[in-house]
Amino acid sequence: AQIIDLLPWDDVLPAARRALEDLAPFHLGMLIDAMLDPASDFVIRRRLPRIVRTVGSHRSLEGLVDGLNDARFEVRYHCSRAIGRILTSNPELSLDRARTIAVVERELSVPPQRWRGYHLLDRPEIGEQAGSSVPTEDSSRFREHIFLLLATIVGREPLDGLGDAGVQGALPVV
Repeated sequence: AQIIDLLPWDDVLPAARRALEDLAPFHLGMLIDAMLDPASDFVIRRRLPRIVRTVGSHRSLEGLVDGLNDARFEVRYHCSRAIGRILTSNPELSLDRARTIAVVERELSVPPQRWRGYHLLDRPEIGEQAGSSVPTEDSSRFREHIFLLLATIVGREPLDGLGDAGVQGALPVV
């Protein structure tokens, strides 16, 4: 629990993440609880999805899906990336289609003037972007988030070639 409290400190973040990733399989419930608790520091909530995703299990997947209900876009965004990573690494896992569609519909109900204002304080790591053209503008992150969610239920291939719609490359290599 004390290591979780170190996540907001950039100077110790790499060491704290490594320690939590090693401990994650044994303390997954505590990590998910901290990520989902609206009283937890926002920095902790937005950094925990990257740690939770290291455990490729139904429990971690469900925790990340619950994280898609967070009031803050950045937490939801990092949860969608983590979900994509887990599903790519663990093809035997899947999401409830109706629940995912409900999340996508809720996200799409946000007016464009609001999602254009979404900004990420924590960028995806360089290693996560290798071989992909991840959007650099924050407003593109919203579209990336939507397409990552859609890819969990229809697969990546149908969404990868949508070039003219301005989403080509919206799906990073996860």
